[in-house]
Amino acid sequence: MKIFTEKFEYDVTNIRKISIDNKMAPLSIANSEDGKLSVELEIALPDNFSNASLDSFISYAVENSKFKLDLENLAAITGGAFQLTQSQVRVLIPQGLELKVDTDNLPLRLLGLTNKISADNENAAIILDSCVGDLKLENENGPIKLTNCKGNLTIDQENGPILAEEVSGDMLRVSSENGAIKMRLAQFTDLSVKNENGLIYYESMPMDFGLMRFKNENGKIALVLPEEMGYAIEAESKLGRVISSLKAEQQRMGRKHLFTNGDQSVKIEVKTQNSSIRLGSDPSINLGAFKSKLDDLREAIKNATSIEDNEKVQQILNKTVESLNTIKDKVTETKINEAIQNSINSLKDTIAGVNWIETKDKVLSTIEKIGTDINSNLRKFFEKVRQTDGEGDAQSGFGRHFEDLGDQLQNLWNKRPNWFSSGGDVDDELPRDVSEQSRRKILQMLENGKITADEAERLLRAIGKE
Repeated sequence: MKIFTEKFEYDVTNIRKISIDNKMAPLSIANSEDGKLSVELEIALPDNFSNASLDSFISYAVENSKFKLDLENLAAITGGAFQLTQSQVRVLIPQGLELKVDTDNLPLRLLGLTNKISADNENAAIILDSCVGDLKLENENGPIKLTNCKGNLTIDQENGPILAEEVSGDMLRVSSENGAIKMRLAQFTDLSVKNENGLIYYESMPMDFGLMRFKNENGKIALVLPEEMGYAIEAESKLGRVISSLKAEQQRMGRKHLFTNGDQSVKIEVKTQNSSIRLGSDPSINLGAFKSKLDDLREAIKNATSIEDNEKVQQILNKTVESLNTIKDKVTETKINEAIQNSINSLKDTIAGVNWIETKDKVLSTIEKIGTDINSNLRKFFEKVRQTDGEGDAQSGFGRHFEDLGDQLQNLWNKRPNWFSSGGDVDDELPRDVSEQSRRKILQMLENGKITADEAERLLRAIGKE
């Protein structure tokens, strides 16, 4: 096999929306720095294609400020022989443009984008990292994974897990069937998470207000909340138990369990049909809240150029210190408590009376070090708390309540590593009728002339049938 590389660039000065239809190879999309749209190909082809030209497999059209890019299937020149695992397409797009991506049987990665995004895939993974903007994701027979993303989020998933960590926005809508959902360090003031035949696990960051709704048919629901957050929870399981380690007032009305804490400003509804509900708190969630505020502080300092900006920095500093004091009050180990207090004092001293223009880089570096020290000390303490809770009663603390759920998710995730490379076999994990539906759909597409025989063969292999 030989690796062929080509690069194409397009002027999208007056474009507001980019649409990409990918049938070529695993695709990654990131932001461009020069304001242009570029396509970089690295395609593994058989040795006899010494003079292969790939430009005929890329086409585009411009209409009404919309740029449509088509990346065609290479089966016509390879006979299906080229190696997906050694091939990739990398697309760079300008910030701020709306993006729509459609791909089948090929993994999709979206990295560091600042765009409104709609992504649709089938039989392979969708992976997002450090994206900012409203997101709409649809997938079938493949996992969805998000890390460090901000914006309103809508997910429609079938036959695959959803994993998300450090995600936030105003609105969250998740609908899933036949797959586990795990969301850690999440913060959405208006959320609805629905699942059928799979686990729901959700860790909420601290919020001042909000509405959270969780509904499951045939799977557990595990909800982890910050200890100091004010909430009113209504939890109901028709055929299972409701188990709680929350330090909250509790009432029971038939099958409904009511839990209230603080000002009750966050309303939470939790319902499942045929399994249990587990509610708990985890003080280490506050680490995520502190990290978020520290990120805001660094960003404000980085962009500060005026007296008004300095005042904004001071306001964010006050909120960051308040968050730290909340965490520190829960630390019972004297040495760690004192170390955190020293870090708080250092943080205040670093910000006080700073000339932003001359010392900005030094301040940012110092804050980074202070944040690392605080995080290290807190993790040591919370790890000891976890070990202590794990040795106690099964209904106390957060230690045992969620270990089994985390293990289930990790085991489920580990069973599907091939989804991240070539969108490979999923038949072992899918109900038989789902696989049969996919096969019938492929054969119907072949009969209607929408795909070639080679394409049909590759699709059938992708769902596990030779």
